[in-house]
Amino acid sequence: LAQPEVRPEASRARTGKPLPGTLTSSLQRACEHAPYWREQLRHLGGVPANIEAYERMPRLERADLASRPPREFASSEESEVVGHFSSSGTSGAALSVPYSKDLMAALSTQLLRMYRMLGLDSSSVVALGYGTAQGAAFSMHAFALRQLGVEFFHLSEAEPHAAHAKLADLRATAIFAPAGSVLRLCEVERRAGRRQLNHLRAVLCSGMPLSDSGRDFIEEALGAETFRCGGATEISLLACECRQKRGMHLVDDLFFAEFLPTGHSRRGLTMLVSSLQNTAFHLFRYSLGDVVVADHELCSCGLRTPRIELLGRENDVVNLCDGDKLLSSSVQSVVNAINGLTGGFRLTLHTRHEPVVAECVAEAWAGDEQTRSAGAEALRNGIGSCLAASGDGS
Repeated sequence: LAQPEVRPEASRARTGKPLPGTLTSSLQRACEHAPYWREQLRHLGGVPANIEAYERMPRLERADLASRPPREFASSEESEVVGHFSSSGTSGAALSVPYSKDLMAALSTQLLRMYRMLGLDSSSVVALGYGTAQGAAFSMHAFALRQLGVEFFHLSEAEPHAAHAKLADLRATAIFAPAGSVLRLCEVERRAGRRQLNHLRAVLCSGMPLSDSGRDFIEEALGAETFRCGGATEISLLACECRQKRGMHLVDDLFFAEFLPTGHSRRGLTMLVSSLQNTAFHLFRYSLGDVVVADHELCSCGLRTPRIELLGRENDVVNLCDGDKLLSSSVQSVVNAINGLTGGFRLTLHTRHEPVVAECVAEAWAGDEQTRSAGAEALRNGIGSCLAASGDGS
């Protein structure tokens, strides 16, 4: 269902193209039950009949959700709601989103497919390393794991040594956790001198963008095949890699996606999503704030859904002197790829110099002088490549 990058000529060519039936049904339901969308669609003359009319609907931003009562977007039928989940608040004010029975059923089906791809079965023990047991990420996985009969536990320990000890004691065979948490576990495992988590078979990383070199680092340290996935509380599961590992496939049974050019990155696109399954909370043309690269070529795994690579957040940027913007996640990917660095860094632009000087300071584990020197050189080259890719080379 995902649309290709929207250019003016592409929009003209799609004039009159009908909306997918699932999107039309969602819009009709929102018009009946959600006050905000009833008013918006009234101004547009009713539910859009085609793609061109749909694209005239205003974008919905996170700030719009935060500034309005949730009931303006929610269904008036309370029987639809099976749970309320709160976002983490890492990209703005925390939002509370109700999930419907339809969404949970569709989500469970998608997660079960993903688990089978990871090789999970009734003998598996899964560690869910998400913030709280009441959060959306933990609850979504817990719901589907129960359907599969897989044993799981909450890896609540924030300190990596404590989390590592718990994984070893409970002999977890899979970890689902933010990439940053997994990378810290890898450092503990490497420092142990011998492999203590040799029962791990699969790792599923979400959260910050994880580079290919970061994935290689995890697989070498933990000896477990590693996949990337992404999601957002407002929309549930967003995308997940297949075994080809050439980008995350959009889960387009759950939402309709558009890709629009963004001023924050020359190769990145802004993704707008419209919910198709959550009959309890209606979102259309909603901007998650993510900057992505989209690949619409058919994957060799056979799935026809587009694949995305997450570059970072629109509001997480460094303003360059020539007006261009550098995604801080691009710098994070460089830092994560260098052996011996913890992932912590500070980037400073010294604008009083001519030419402007970019200084990047990264935190390193204890190491010899040769390792530090090699890391500094790799950091210098990587940051230079980031700046060249973000601007015009000047």
